[in-house]
Amino acid sequence: IGRCNEEMSSINKIAEQLLSLAHFDEDDHEIYEINKIFNTPPVDIYLEKLKKDGFTVTLSLPIESPQIKAASNQLDQLMIQFIENAEEAMPERGELTIEIEEDEIDDKMYTFVSISDTGIGIPEENLSRIFQPFFTTKGKKSTGLGMMIISTIVENLNGTIGVRTKPGEGTTFKIVLPSIT
Repeated sequence: IGRCNEEMSSINKIAEQLLSLAHFDEDDHEIYEINKIFNTPPVDIYLEKLKKDGFTVTLSLPIESPQIKAASNQLDQLMIQFIENAEEAMPERGELTIEIEEDEIDDKMYTFVSISDTGIGIPEENLSRIFQPFFTTKGKKSTGLGMMIISTIVENLNGTIGVRTKPGEGTTFKIVLPSIT
């Protein structure tokens, strides 16, 4: 029965992740102050859990919050996925740093979200595959959908994503999203 429950839990997680991608309707998008994501559930709860578990969590948020157009569940899913990945990349604990900035490029305003960890990093041979569905290095405890979901959400928000990593020293993901001005 225990094995059956594990498999059902895995199937449920995959279904939830795929459903989060199934419904991207522009009518569901609202204007959000991105800073508020870190002060409301579920993201704030997860960050507090990390602190209690011995991780250092640093948030660098601008005084005036950038605004973006999105569905709130997209933003929550995006941040939770990044936070979970960072936690898993730091088995001996470490530092998670989230920085939000806004800047103008070619007369348009953009919001920059950087998520950095001091974890194990991503091996070079895996970098080209991290956004592919079902690619995982975590074995059976992972669906291999998390990074694909992140990539899809960023794309649906008309943004871009990049990664910088060094094995043994950590990883930084940078997301660029159009700001609402």
